[in-house]
Amino acid sequence: MKFFSALILGLLLGAVSYSQTTYKATNFTWEKAAVLSFSDTIPDWEVMLQNIEVPAPGGSSYRSKLRSMKEEMRKKYPVKRGENFQPAYKTDSISPVIVGQSFEGNIAQNSIPNDNDMAISDSGIIVSVINSRVLIYDTNNDTILKVKSLGSYATSLNATDSKFDPKMVYDPDADRFILVFLNGSTYQKSKVIVCYSQTNDPMGNWNAYALSGNPLSNDTWADYPVIGISNRDLFIGVNTFTNGSSNNSGFTETCLWQVSNYDGYAGASLTTQYYHDIFLDNGIKSIFNICPVKGGTKPYGPDMYLLSNRATSYENDSIFLLHISDSVKSNNASLQIKFLRSDVKYLLPPEAHQQGTNTFDTNDNRILGGFYENDVIQFVEACMNETTGLSGIYHGFIESPGANSPNVRATILGDVSLDFGFPNISYSGRDHRDQESIITYNHTSPDDFAGFSYVYYTNDGTYSSFEKIKTGNNYVDAFDDGDYERWGDYSGSQRRYNETATVWAVGSFGQQTKKNGTWIAELTSTDSIRPSEYPSLEISVYPNPTVDYVTLNFYMEKTSDISVDLYDMNGRSVISLFQDQAKFGQNIFTFSTAPLAAGIYFATITSEEKHIYKQKIVKAARP
Repeated sequence: MKFFSALILGLLLGAVSYSQTTYKATNFTWEKAAVLSFSDTIPDWEVMLQNIEVPAPGGSSYRSKLRSMKEEMRKKYPVKRGENFQPAYKTDSISPVIVGQSFEGNIAQNSIPNDNDMAISDSGIIVSVINSRVLIYDTNNDTILKVKSLGSYATSLNATDSKFDPKMVYDPDADRFILVFLNGSTYQKSKVIVCYSQTNDPMGNWNAYALSGNPLSNDTWADYPVIGISNRDLFIGVNTFTNGSSNNSGFTETCLWQVSNYDGYAGASLTTQYYHDIFLDNGIKSIFNICPVKGGTKPYGPDMYLLSNRATSYENDSIFLLHISDSVKSNNASLQIKFLRSDVKYLLPPEAHQQGTNTFDTNDNRILGGFYENDVIQFVEACMNETTGLSGIYHGFIESPGANSPNVRATILGDVSLDFGFPNISYSGRDHRDQESIITYNHTSPDDFAGFSYVYYTNDGTYSSFEKIKTGNNYVDAFDDGDYERWGDYSGSQRRYNETATVWAVGSFGQQTKKNGTWIAELTSTDSIRPSEYPSLEISVYPNPTVDYVTLNFYMEKTSDISVDLYDMNGRSVISLFQDQAKFGQNIFTFSTAPLAAGIYFATITSEEKHIYKQKIVKAARP
């Protein structure tokens, strides 16, 4: 993809005062531009113009400044490869994930980076995309059905400029695919092409729409699409740039399209809203890069959550939670933003190491994937693992995102020898009580050729060992032009909606030819501890014994009023701690034990249905 620029955003290091703000959108209607088909027999010349840029530190472009920032970080956080360290998170050496089908996907040709993404239907058909190329694969018969360039696929659109950055999503409710890609890199020619499959067969016809990459008629064009769906709409985040934005200059702002999927599937006039002027810090700085948050078990809605952060800061803890209030057809959709702070800071990911002096560009801290399930958003981004000085993964959690002040916590995952990059995440639970997820990512080291890996997150907050899906065949030196290589800039991940606990993912590996290859894999959790086996009338408590505070973790079958009460060992009431509503799903209740004398107590949780949860608590004497 064409690399971005955001020089001003690289300075966003400090704290800001920020309150929730509501943004309205500009409405547009788009007529169907063409009907496209993957099954046509038009000759495919696979024409592509590839710009090769290796930014040197000290240059004027954003990427050059980013490299300079990372070199400064390296002085503070030197690499400690191979040294023993204890991670700050719980681990389990045994992974309960089985790797099923696993195979090479799209061949990159000279498209750099790959920009991997994919979608899989309930009938087992995969549409895998890389920069300017689409592959359709039948997992049932282990067969490639079609490989086609975006250029030949979109010939009837009468859009002859470069086509790039394809993104894929599958809608399980409609049993349809949606493909989004870009055309042109000037404000006069920029278009966002949105294609809806007319049936669940991607080999058939698609309804195509050509949204303007410059709908405000200014001097900007659209790049960096990121997409996601609710159960009503499609959301497309784009970054906009001024004309002549070479060498990663000219970033203007990040904008967001909200598109009616009902119109697209029917081939009708497309109802859309375009959110712009999404500025922070009293209108001085634009939000940068918006990542839609997909559903866990299935798309949710009609509202939609999206995420952003200080992606180009040296170090930060800011998370921006965006919320679209309704569907575009409701005529009531609006955008609100909450400024949140995580309990763990993220640092720019350092360049990843290959053999010798060869390195990979790990890009910035932008949020690359997330899902919403059980009233919790899980998300991932690349970051530095401060303990080892290597590139790691920032795994974040936003609890109760609809609350006034949602809690944000995070864990930084890393290895003693491997650099990680371009993670994505999908829900892998078996029923509505689960919080399981599978995180996939690229890996590399001086002793390990670039490959594709995963780590599994369990219901009890434990991470599995880091497991390799595909080991590379060589280091990557795509154009034999130096040591600095492109590694991403994305990877794809999607739950198989009609199969329990199964995720399909796509990432990169080093081919024998020293180019980035594409690898697709099926990952299924076989975790034997199922939420249906959890005692329904128990709560967990920690720490226990306790000195200063205690936390009760309990599950609600449905939202209802509860009372939390504390009793001494003789059954006498000590205090009624809480009387209010608790939401469906997992809940966490914390209170201070400082007012209590040392001894044994019992906490009870009583719901309106008279279900009683009871837990013994030991208050220890202060040392």
